[in-house]
Amino acid sequence: AEYMGARTFYQMSGRCVRCVKPASPLCGKCKMVYYCSAECQKADWGLGHKEKCKELREKAEKERNANEGSPPPITPSRENAGNQMAAPQVWLYSFDDLLAAAKYRVKLPKCGLINRANSCFANSSLQCLHLCGPWRGLLQLPHPCTEGVCMLCEAKDFHNALTDANVPFLPPLMDRLQRAGDIFGQGDQEDAQEFLRYLLSSFHQQYLTGHGNVNGYRVQETTPIWQIFGGYLQNQLRCLNCQNISNSFEGFMDLRRVHG
Repeated sequence: AEYMGARTFYQMSGRCVRCVKPASPLCGKCKMVYYCSAECQKADWGLGHKEKCKELREKAEKERNANEGSPPPITPSRENAGNQMAAPQVWLYSFDDLLAAAKYRVKLPKCGLINRANSCFANSSLQCLHLCGPWRGLLQLPHPCTEGVCMLCEAKDFHNALTDANVPFLPPLMDRLQRAGDIFGQGDQEDAQEFLRYLLSSFHQQYLTGHGNVNGYRVQETTPIWQIFGGYLQNQLRCLNCQNISNSFEGFMDLRRVHG
C-alpha cells in the first residue's frame, strides 16, 4: 500500500515513477507502473517493485476477471473503473519547468513577522510558504499578472522582503487585503488553513485566467499551483457479492485529516 501510494500521481499522469519524465512503457509483468528507460526500471526493481510486482499483477487480474461479461459502468467525471485516471489531454504548464524550479534553494530568514491584532494565522501560513522551495522557485519564472492587486507579484515581493529583512516587519500583503475589504484583512482571528487555502486558490485561479477559458477539470489541474500543492485521494469500493471493484479519484488542493 505504501509503495502504491507514493506513486499514484505518476501512474495516473503517465510519468516514470523514478524520474517523473513522460513515459509510455509499462512494467512487462504487472502492467501497472510506467518507466521511461531500462535504467529507471532496473533501479525501481531494487527499490521495492520486485516485492510488489506480483501483488500488483494479481490485483489487476482479479479486477479484469471480475469485470468480464458485465456491462461497462456509468462513470462519473472523477471516477475510473480501473486503477488509473486518464492523463490530461493538455498540460497548461510544463512539469519539467517545475522540476527545475524545485531546485531553488531557500535562504532561512533572519527574522520573523509582526502580528497586528490577530494576524498570527496569516503570518504562520506565509512563513510556511516562504520555506517551500518549489513554490519559491516557481515565482522566479514569468507568470500572468492581473489588474489591480496581483497576488503572485505580492507574494514574490513579500518573499524577497522577508529574505532581506534584518528586523521583523508587517507583511504588506495584509495591508492590501485590509484596503480591499477582504475578510482576512479585518483584524479578526481566522483559521490558518483557511487562509492558506485562500492564497492557493487565488494563485491557482490567476494561472487559469492567464490561459483564458480552460475547459475540463483535468486540464485545470495542470497549473503550477496544483502540480506543487494538489493531488488525488483514491477511494476503492469492492462489491461483496460480485467482487467488482470501483475506484474513484477526488482532487484536493490541500491535504486535510481524513476521518473514518
